[in-house]
Amino acid sequence: MTERETVDLFAYFDLIRRRKWIILGCFLAAGVASAVVSFFFLPTVYRGTVKLMTKAVSESERVLPDTISAYTALLQEDEVVSKVVRRAGEEGIERDLSASKLRQVGYLQEIEGVSHFELRVETGDPGVAASLANIWAEEFVEKAGALAKRLAEEATGRVEEEIKVAQEKLTTAQKELNEFCAEHYVREPEAVLLGTSVRTLTLERERIESVAAEIGQYRTRTRALSLLEKSVRSFLEENKAYAASSEQAGPDDVLFLAGVHAQYTGLLTDTGHRLNLEVLSGSDGVSKRTLFAAMGRTAARIATTIRLLEEEQNRLNERLGQLKKQLPADEARLQQLSRAVNDATSELNAANQRLSRVRESLVVPTTDPIVILSRAYVPTSPAAPRTAVNISVASALGLVVGLGIAFLMEYVSLSASRAVSP
Repeated sequence: MTERETVDLFAYFDLIRRRKWIILGCFLAAGVASAVVSFFFLPTVYRGTVKLMTKAVSESERVLPDTISAYTALLQEDEVVSKVVRRAGEEGIERDLSASKLRQVGYLQEIEGVSHFELRVETGDPGVAASLANIWAEEFVEKAGALAKRLAEEATGRVEEEIKVAQEKLTTAQKELNEFCAEHYVREPEAVLLGTSVRTLTLERERIESVAAEIGQYRTRTRALSLLEKSVRSFLEENKAYAASSEQAGPDDVLFLAGVHAQYTGLLTDTGHRLNLEVLSGSDGVSKRTLFAAMGRTAARIATTIRLLEEEQNRLNERLGQLKKQLPADEARLQQLSRAVNDATSELNAANQRLSRVRESLVVPTTDPIVILSRAYVPTSPAAPRTAVNISVASALGLVVGLGIAFLMEYVSLSASRAVSP
C-alpha cells in the first residue's frame, strides 16, 4: 500500500470518527422509526395455508388447464366465493365477510411448479385465516372436480361424435374396397388389409395371362392353317390340268383332300371359327375336274378361316393391351382403398381408446384433478409485519444515509475552507 493510499484511508476513518454521531443518529433513527411503524401502525396479518396438489395425468387425459392463472380464475369464481362467504357466515367464522373482501385476502402461490401450490388467506385473526383457508380449499377442490367432470362429459360427447364419423368413414371405405374387389376379381379382399404384403389383382393378372395364352394358340393355328393352305394351293398349281380333265382322280389325290379335311378339323375343333368343308362322296367315281374344284373351294375356305383367326387375334391383342395398361392404375387404386380402410380403422381405434380413458375418468372416484395435501392450522406467529426484517433493512438504509450525509458535510466543509483561504 502506498503512502498516499494510507493517508486517504486514515482520512476516511477520521471522517467517520468526527461525524460518528450523525451516522449513528441516522442508523438509530431509521431502526426506531421502523420499529414504531411495525409495532404501532402496520396491521398484524396472520396467514392460513392449505397445500394442494394437481393429480398427475397424461396430456391426453387432462381436462382442466394446467396453469396457475387458470386455477386462480377458478378460485375467484363467483360461485366458489359466494359459497365460502355463506359457509363463513353460517359457521360463525366471520359474519361481515363480503365477496370482494374475500378476494382481496386469498390467493394461490406456486411452490413446486404447477403440480404443487398453496392457497393462502391473510387476515388479522389467526383462527379466521385458518378456517377461511380450509373452507375455501374445500369449495375450490369440489368446484374443480365438478368442472373436470363436466368437461369430461363434454369431451365424451365429442369423442362419441368422432367415433360416429370414423365408423361412417370406415364403412364407406370398406364398401368402396369391396365393390372394387368384386369389379376387378380380387380374391380374398380382406387379405389386402393384413398389411403383410402388397396384394395384387390376382384374377386380373390371370386374365391377362389367359388372353396372352389364347393369342399364342391363335398364332399357332394360324401358322398351321397357312401351311395347310400353302400345300393345297401347291397341289392346285401343280395339277392345273385337272381343271379340264374328266378322268377319274387317283386314290392318292382323294386321300390328300381327306387329309386336308382332317388337319383342318383337328386345328379348329375347340373354336367357333371352323367352316364346313366340302366332302366328296363316292371316291371311286370322282373325276379330276370335280376334285380340282373341291380343292379350290377348300383353299378358299381355309383362307377365310385364317382371316377370321387373324381378326380375333387382333381383337385379343387390343384387349391385352388395355388390360396391361389398366393393371397398374387398378393396383394403385386397390392400395389406395386399402390404406383408406386401414387409416379409418386406426382412427376408429384411437377414438375408442380416447373414449375409454374419458369414461374411466368419470367413474373412478380418485380422479379429482386437485387434492388437499395438508389443511391449514391456526398460525402462532404473524406473517406480517416482519418486524425484525423491517428493522434490519431500515437500520441498514439509515447507516447508508448517515454515511452519505457525513461525506456530504465533509465535502461542503472542505469546499468552504478552500474558498476562504488565500
